[in-house]
Formats: sequence, C-alpha cells, structure tokens
Amino acid sequence: MKLHHFTMALVAGTLALQAAPCQGVSMTVRSPDGVAGYACEPFQCLPEKFLADAGGMLDCEVYGRRGTFFVMLGGMPTIGCTPVAGFDGMLALGSPVFTLGYGGVSDYSATTDCGLGTGTMNFVVPGGAVGMAFRLQAVGYSTVDVGLAFSRAVEIHLR
Repeated sequence: MKLHHFTMALVAGTLALQAAPCQGVSMTVRSPDGVAGYACEPFQCLPEKFLADAGGMLDCEVYGRRGTFFVMLGGMPTIGCTPVAGFDGMLALGSPVFTLGYGGVSDYSATTDCGLGTGTMNFVVPGGAVGMAFRLQAVGYSTVDVGLAFSRAVEIHLR
C-alpha cells in the first residue's frame, strides 16, 4: 500500500468517525443504579442491557432534531432488527409493540455536545418475574435529514 492510499484511508475513516456520533436519534435511560445509552450515540442493532427493579422509576431522555417530537415504544426482546421503510435505523422490538408515550424535543441543548435537542419522559417499570425482560426504543426526527429514525434500544431486565 502506497503512502497516499494509506493517507486517503485514514482521512476517510476519520471523517466517518466524526460524522457517526451526530446521526439519527439517541436515548439515555437512567435509574438510581446506573445509565444506559448516551447522547449522540449512533444506532446499533444490539440493545444496551440494563437492570431495574419492578415498580422503579426510569428517567428517559431522547435526543434528536431540535423543535420536533419523539415517541417512546416498548416491546419484547427479539433477535436482530427489522428495517422499516422510510425510517433510519431499525426496529429492535419484538411483537407486540406498544406506544408508551410521546413528547417534544426542546430547541435548547444543554446536555449534548453535538447540538441535539432533548426530550424527557419518566417510565415506571411494570411488575413481573425476576429475570423478565422488555425493551424501550425511541423514534424521533433524525438530525441528518428530515426523516424519522429509531434510537438504539435499551433492554431492561427485572431483578
């Protein structure tokens, strides 16, 4: 490999890494025990794993295009992800899928380094058997185009 080929590959890789963190929609889920996800996180099919107590409160933040809205979805764990026509990212929830709530994404961005707006929602973890799992996934407006996008899912295991 010649030096100019190596340089071009390095520049291309650097540009891809710089662009990836600010694409799409991302989500953070917090409880007194920890945090899953982060602002500007690129979509991945593999969900974040998270432990929570039945009846506990989860604070969810959704990051996306400023001045728009988000929808919080819930569903069962599944293997892989399902592409949805017209959406960036993929659906990482198994059937049945429920709408758990929705909200606005602020015009102001105090908590993100990549200029995303923030929407918040609190979610009470339902009761169930220890070890039972379900997933949360947000849908909002992408920061890189005018279309809708899925966040990376968070899989919650009851303890």
